[in-house]
Amino acid sequence: MMTEIELLDLVSEWEDTLRYYVGLDVGEILSVEVSPHARQWLGRCRYIETDSGKLCHLQFAKALLSLPKTYIVNTVVHEMCHAVNGTRGHDQAWKRACQDVMDFYPELHLDIYATREEAKAFRKALPPHVVYRATCQGCGHVYTAYKKTRFVKACLAGDTQHYHCACGSDKFDIEVGRE
Repeated sequence: MMTEIELLDLVSEWEDTLRYYVGLDVGEILSVEVSPHARQWLGRCRYIETDSGKLCHLQFAKALLSLPKTYIVNTVVHEMCHAVNGTRGHDQAWKRACQDVMDFYPELHLDIYATREEAKAFRKALPPHVVYRATCQGCGHVYTAYKKTRFVKACLAGDTQHYHCACGSDKFDIEVGRE
């Protein structure tokens, strides 16, 4: 498993590689962050465009760090290509930047989307969701929530007098699990 410090070193290494070996005009990387909450993306590049170029903030999913190094490198370089001045999203300039990198490093897979294998490995690396299931004692209807909503908190506290099922019952059994 890669550490956050090793990820920072990798970003720095690829920033220099893209600038000095591939010849891309990479914007300034202001910060690199690892997000423990990311479940929908491996990495992302947020930036502000200024007269002197892009000012970038890179974020990576914590689950990415437990994947094989090739997947991590692909994701880092993908996001670094977003930091190249003149690119917007996955436009033609971004695709050209990716192609320039792959011309130097053909072992990389730089595409808009992760490969099926990368996506599958990422989903496996994610911690399971906490799921709350409240079952109406009156009719057996099951309400499912993935966040601790007011209703879930009331069920956990046993104080559901302000919540009613369609059948009229205000009694619920709550079950907390993982999915």
